[in-house]
This record gives sequence, C-alpha cells and structure tokens, in this order.
Amino acid sequence: MYMNNFIYSSKYSRVVPYIARTLFGIFFLFAASSKIPGTAMFVGNVGAVAGVGLPFPTLMVVLAFILETGAGLMLLTGHYSRLAAAVLIPYIALLTILFHMSFRDQNEFGFFIDHLLLITSLLLLSAVAPDKRV
Repeated sequence: MYMNNFIYSSKYSRVVPYIARTLFGIFFLFAASSKIPGTAMFVGNVGAVAGVGLPFPTLMVVLAFILETGAGLMLLTGHYSRLAAAVLIPYIALLTILFHMSFRDQNEFGFFIDHLLLITSLLLLSAVAPDKRV
C-alpha cells in the first residue's frame, strides 16, 4: 500500500526524472570512456567499426567519443538534456542496425534488445527530462 502511494506522489514524479537523467549521463560518460583516443579500448572500437565496413573508422570512433561525452555531460548537468536525449536516439538506432542485427548470435540478440530498451528510455527522457536552457 505504501509503495503504491509513493509512486503516485508528486515528490516521486518530481525526483525520478532527475535521477534518470543523471544515470543516463553517467552511462554515456562510461560508454565514452571506452573510446578515449590512444587507449587499447579505442583501438578495439576502431577495429569493430572497420569490421562492419564503415569508412574512416578512426574518425567514426572519435566522433562517437565526442557525441557520447557531450551528451553525457549535458544529461548529467541538465543543460539541454532533452536535446541530448533526442540526438542520442538516432545514434543508438544506427549502432543497433550496424552492430547488433545478427539474431543467430544470442549475445548480439541480447545487445539488440538492450539497445531497443535504451532507445525507448531515451524517447521518454526526451519528453520529460528536467531541462536547463542557457
């Protein structure tokens, strides 16, 4: 009974979007950390991008690093967080199509489902995230 009252309270409705936005910011900053130029993980990401046949794989990974870092910071700080979430939606959709469409591989199928959930969450966040505009 208490939980039911709590999730429908105005306090819960005010606080949860801030928590979600902050967690998404941290998530994308962690994702960006695997693309820091000059690291072994960066080299691995360049290899993965080259493996799917995209041109300029090094540039693509650097651009992904910039996007994930920028959007992560925007979500974490709340500056244009709805815009950041909206920009990440096509990016994650593209990653899903390029890297996780091999449904015969159970791991890739799991990543596909995870990315669909991420897109769904970003859609919701782009609509309700607390937003500071400069």
